[in-house]
Amino acid sequence: MITLTFETIGLLKNDSTTIPEIDVGGDLYTISEIKITNYYPTIVLSPEGIDESKTHKAQERVKELYEKFGMDNANINFENPVLGFKGKQVMVYLQDEAKPKRRSPTKAQLEQGIREGEVILNPVTHEAVVDHWPRINRIYGLAIP
Repeated sequence: MITLTFETIGLLKNDSTTIPEIDVGGDLYTISEIKITNYYPTIVLSPEGIDESKTHKAQERVKELYEKFGMDNANINFENPVLGFKGKQVMVYLQDEAKPKRRSPTKAQLEQGIREGEVILNPVTHEAVVDHWPRINRIYGLAIP
């Protein structure tokens, strides 16, 4: 498995410069130095052994990843892949992933096989409290070839 931690440096403007903050309705939000971790499996296991179909798809994704990072993807050793990703800057498309905040499951819920607790509600609006997480939707390629 390849684990990559990305760190945002800001929003790319049309003049190829980046800005570390954005203005949303008069409020400034820092969008630099946000860390995002992605996992790229190279071999997918099932209870019976290696899942050939899922492994093939995962390996094609890893080949594409190498290509996007400007690395040779012709002879990747998927059992021990070469890691030349560190320090490279890539252009990515980030997307918001919203997840409702939950309580820890009670003992009774755990005994019933329920692994998540109830959704936490805002005491004033009675709407779900939602956490927002950035995730990488797409890697376009190297920012500095």
